[in-house]
Amino acid sequence: MLVPFFGFRIMVGMGLIMLAVSWFGNFLRLRGRLETTRWFLWGTFLAFPTGFIAILTGWFTAEVGRQPWVVYGLLRTRDAVTPSLAIGDVLVSLAGYVLVYATFVSFGVYYIYKLLREGPTAEAKAIPRATGSRPMAFAGTADSATGGRLRTEG
Repeated sequence: MLVPFFGFRIMVGMGLIMLAVSWFGNFLRLRGRLETTRWFLWGTFLAFPTGFIAILTGWFTAEVGRQPWVVYGLLRTRDAVTPSLAIGDVLVSLAGYVLVYATFVSFGVYYIYKLLREGPTAEAKAIPRATGSRPMAFAGTADSATGGRLRTEG
């Protein structure tokens, strides 16, 4: 019982962390301080595995909680299958998933290939004061006329 108990709590905790990061990020964005709050940017960067952890622990919770007797060897797998589920149903479902994902991946690859084939459409402009030691100068500068929000130079 420990796996579904702690797995569920870890999954929910990771979801709450992701929610807090997104809400606080929007709060900082509205105040015009998102790009300058270094500790938040590092925290956001370090929070990247939370989605993956939430998916894994949710899967553990579902599988162990669904069939604990099978997982712990008290029931044979062949005795735990759904009797009304036919092989044809499984194959149709699998073929449907493969078809949908293949369609999305095909369009995505085509679109990216098309973008790369065309190349940049705008002419590159030199940005004053931008050097390799000041990479944020390429992104833009804060301007008092825009209320501290970033504006691009050009």
